[in-house]
Amino acid sequence: MPFGRRILRWFLHSWKTTLLLVSLVYLATYFLGERCLFQFAAFESSHDHSVLSDLNLYLLSTQAAIVSVIYAISIALITIVYQNNPARNTWVNVFFAETEVRALSFLGLLFIGFTALEGFWLDRVNAETFTVMTFLNVVWFVANIFGCGFFLYKAAKFLLPSQRVGLLKSYTANDLWLSETKEVLKDHYWQNSCELGYLPKGKDGVDFWLGRHWFDRGEIAVSRTFSRGKKLVDVRLWLLRPVFKSLLKQEGNPNYIPDDEFTHNELTPNYIIFPVSVGEVYPENGDVNEQIELCNISRKDNKPTCVIEWKEFFIKNAFVFKNEEWHPHKSSCATMLSDLAEVCIDAIKRDNEADFKEARKTLIDQLEFLLALSVTESTNDEIWNVMVINDDWMYSLRTLMRITTEKIHQNPFYAERMMSGISNLLWSVGPKLNMRSYQTVMWLPSYMIYVLNLDWSHRQMKYMSNSGNPLSGIWLPQPDRSDFYGALRGLIGQWEHLTRTIHTRRGGPQLATEWDWRSRESCLRTVYLERNGQFIVESVQVGNIDGANWSIDTFLQFIDRISLEMDDNYYLSPNESNEINTALIQDRDHYQRWYHDNKEKHYLTHYDSDDIADGVAYYAFCNRWVDTALATILVLIDWTLYPKPDRDVDFENDHVLSIEAVKRIVHLIPEDKKDVRINYRSVPMTGGVLFSEPREIFNCLLRIFATGNRWSESSYYAEISKYIEKLCQMQETDRVTGRVYSGYGGDLDVEAFKGSIGVLLLCSIPDKPDEYYQVLPEQWVIEHAGEN
Repeated sequence: MPFGRRILRWFLHSWKTTLLLVSLVYLATYFLGERCLFQFAAFESSHDHSVLSDLNLYLLSTQAAIVSVIYAISIALITIVYQNNPARNTWVNVFFAETEVRALSFLGLLFIGFTALEGFWLDRVNAETFTVMTFLNVVWFVANIFGCGFFLYKAAKFLLPSQRVGLLKSYTANDLWLSETKEVLKDHYWQNSCELGYLPKGKDGVDFWLGRHWFDRGEIAVSRTFSRGKKLVDVRLWLLRPVFKSLLKQEGNPNYIPDDEFTHNELTPNYIIFPVSVGEVYPENGDVNEQIELCNISRKDNKPTCVIEWKEFFIKNAFVFKNEEWHPHKSSCATMLSDLAEVCIDAIKRDNEADFKEARKTLIDQLEFLLALSVTESTNDEIWNVMVINDDWMYSLRTLMRITTEKIHQNPFYAERMMSGISNLLWSVGPKLNMRSYQTVMWLPSYMIYVLNLDWSHRQMKYMSNSGNPLSGIWLPQPDRSDFYGALRGLIGQWEHLTRTIHTRRGGPQLATEWDWRSRESCLRTVYLERNGQFIVESVQVGNIDGANWSIDTFLQFIDRISLEMDDNYYLSPNESNEINTALIQDRDHYQRWYHDNKEKHYLTHYDSDDIADGVAYYAFCNRWVDTALATILVLIDWTLYPKPDRDVDFENDHVLSIEAVKRIVHLIPEDKKDVRINYRSVPMTGGVLFSEPREIFNCLLRIFATGNRWSESSYYAEISKYIEKLCQMQETDRVTGRVYSGYGGDLDVEAFKGSIGVLLLCSIPDKPDEYYQVLPEQWVIEHAGEN
């Protein structure tokens, strides 16, 4: 029966070819009969043409009745019965697919058409030809009668609730699976895999029918049983079981299959390769999710050893799935993807660029394949729960980025290729993302910029070998960053366009704004945090810098605080935010107690809470003042990576400067600006406007830092005035999109801003930072009120 149904579907999907074949058969019969058949004695007959004409007329009338009464009325009744059912479209599709009513109706109408056309010219042919053509009509009619019987049998099963589950299983496996994956799997052939040696042959325990036939649209079907005696079962139904179960729930079927049925594993192979075939698969006498070991990849120490040799087989020819007990919140895909990531790591350790390229491509393609399956336009969105769980492929892609950075400092090839792969993944599947998956890819631009930044840094670094400098051994970026900044602006612009496209289609303007704010904030934090943190850690490990260890540790702790992962607690409630605000400004001990009481809730468990940099950074982060955090990062970069020997600075106490920079910039946030959302449409390099006007922050700093200033107030104004003027006059033009950023945000330039704050803090190092910290909030309030 599967063979016959495959032929029926071929006739329906290839109707033009069917018309051509039938026409050729009848024309060949006509010409052969006129010229050849009369030579054979077997065809010498005296049949009356009128008898044969009556027979053809009877066949025509009967076939027309079958099509008009049985097929048409059955379709109308089924449609009416299910018109009020929540799963109406799905169940009607099940009826059409399992009864093959469309293909049978098409063949019936085709028979009616050809038989009617024969009536115009059969009377003018000889008796031999008329006999053969009538015989062909009879054979065709008998086949249609068998097809009608098949239709009635399937229709009866569909009307019985106890038998409908079996039809739904077959439909899920043979039709729904193909509709979910046709764009990804339409060109995958088993034959190519075997010819290239990617699949084991029959002698290895698995036999394949490798012929390409005209009736199966070029696909390859597995037609034999395997070495363990198990028949080929519907593994696709097991993958789509949430869809299957949801349909049963919507129908209210009493035969709803419980979860226990889907946890039974009779066989436990290491890997299962699911066949890609239009050939139909029937469980028949087996459990619906009985596992068949199509191919067992050799393993050693619980890691795949021949993944590289299999190359593109994972994606181009089959879907690889790790067999383990089902868990609703843990997809088995993660295990397989992690194994592929380990292969990438192994290729890096062996310094084998070719193997790494193949493994990277396989992993990227696999991620694209999984995501494509999860974001289909079908009404059954629950496939997401089976094929791709957020944490699974996020973890796998995150692992891929991590292993890429292990090689980046030696060969930029890896970063460039990875950047291209991730970008292509976003652009190919991003616009198709559904509402449940938009958070899954939200963090991707951070890692894209991370790799881009590392790649740029690798080519722009120079080693500082001045033995007299306590920071000797640190990799220092060169001042010229135009290439990197240009690429960064373009990348952020692309991401903004992509997110706008996604949420214009799916979520509306409100969600688009939220997406845009969070994704761009993630981009900006990554630029200033992860790159410099990476190289500072490297300098400590390589250079053994005793004189700067304390400040570097403080800097890294601060970076970790700002680089908290985005999770459900990313936004604090107003009460929590106000509590942090009060604790920081009024009482440091209060903040420490709050931190110890709540650190488990907010995942702050890495460092001790007595580090004021941690508290202030988290304060700024929770209050959404990311610009403040970025400004502080710029200051720390300036004084940690850009020491100037001619400045009057005590490098042994540079940690005091870092901590004071954090405290003072945070305390400069105006109270009326606390709840103002940052405008991220301004300068992309700083993430928006720090305050209402660049001049405001500097005027405020001038007054607050007057006490304890190492320079006179007049010199201080003279030194800072040129930076203020520069900031207020500059406009930055985006070289990629051609837009001009004007207004308050456009007045801010990254390099000038960093230099301004650096000079400002250089001029205002207090002699007693602890005492100054205690009076700073009150003094700030007085000065700020006096200014207004």
